[in-house]
Amino acid sequence: MLNQILFLVFLILLSGFFSASEIAIFSLSPAKLKSLEKRNGKKAKKLSKLKANPQRLLINILIGNNLVNIAASALATVLAFELFGSLGPAIATGILTVVILVFGEIGPKGFATAHAESFAIGVAPILAVLDIILRPISIVFEFFNKFALKIFTKGKELPTVSEEELRALAEIGVEEGVVEHKEKEMIKRVLEFNDINAADVMSVREDIFGLPINSTIEQAVKKINNSHYSRIPVYQKSIDSIVGVIYLPDVLRELSKGNNKTLLKKIARKPYFIPKQRKIDDIFKDFQRQHNHIAIVLDERGSTAGLVTLEDLLEEIVGEIMDESDVNEFLIKRLDKNVILVDAQTEAMEVNHFFNIKIPGSEHRFISEIILDKFGRIPKAGEEVEFNNFKMVVEKATPKKIEKVRIIKS
Repeated sequence: MLNQILFLVFLILLSGFFSASEIAIFSLSPAKLKSLEKRNGKKAKKLSKLKANPQRLLINILIGNNLVNIAASALATVLAFELFGSLGPAIATGILTVVILVFGEIGPKGFATAHAESFAIGVAPILAVLDIILRPISIVFEFFNKFALKIFTKGKELPTVSEEELRALAEIGVEEGVVEHKEKEMIKRVLEFNDINAADVMSVREDIFGLPINSTIEQAVKKINNSHYSRIPVYQKSIDSIVGVIYLPDVLRELSKGNNKTLLKKIARKPYFIPKQRKIDDIFKDFQRQHNHIAIVLDERGSTAGLVTLEDLLEEIVGEIMDESDVNEFLIKRLDKNVILVDAQTEAMEVNHFFNIKIPGSEHRFISEIILDKFGRIPKAGEEVEFNNFKMVVEKATPKKIEKVRIIKS
């Protein structure tokens, strides 16, 4: 009888093992698994291989757990019958239910939750062997599971990951060291991409560099030399009536042929007009389809409101793009001994080092985030926030983001 009791204890411990394994392994996120692979190499890779087929892994664990629970129940019933006679099965059922609940479910799962990483890596080799042993059975169960799933879902697609879940995953990735802070910001921008209008990213009408349609190549070149643009709108009478766009390569081609007196209207290309309300993800698709890089934004009256380029759209995802024409534009620009102008996407730590100040909560954060935390919203240009020995003044902002910030020492 002692051997039977010891074997029953062993079965209950096995039940706890399977319950703990299920919780430990399935509580690990993909980001956490990648982090474990970097730190634990082969052991973590074995775990990742198991979790690559979560359905089979779960089936193996459930088969193992059910087998040991059934065996424990049968053995406990036999033991109880020997000890208590006809009342034995009822007594065995009551006692075993409590024992399995405490030592086969609650206790092991609580332990596995607290030590998920180490426990999951430790049990992976055992579950890998179990997978080989139970594979013929688990393959059958997999087939029936997929068949049942098709019947009950009736061919409908299973729910995809929502935007909020992706944001949460990005946050978890940063916390676990798998995703860089800048990568998280990029993910957030991608998710916000289809919510932004042309009006939010355009260069306003007053900032558009354009040329009269009846200018000659010779006249245009003199003005183009003082700009850094390669695609330039051309207008009739005023910038409110843009009728085309000239491309610098076309201008240079005419110059090489000696056609200095050619009018711009001869080489102007058809402009692409969009309303202010057009979403930038739609504009991006249009750019791809039309092989275009520039769009003229119109207001409600059909007049020029602004201009959007492919670079403007890409900057909504990757942040400020510095090209060869931006060599004099730095993320941090000193205006005075005690005054600097910074791009809102500058890391706060960089500002600390450059300006010899200490911005609260600056580690792994951008200047824009520091300001947003203070206001709880996107502030307008001119609004400011005070710190101990300096203040930040919003220099430039759109309804969607802060662009430039002036920092002044007290």
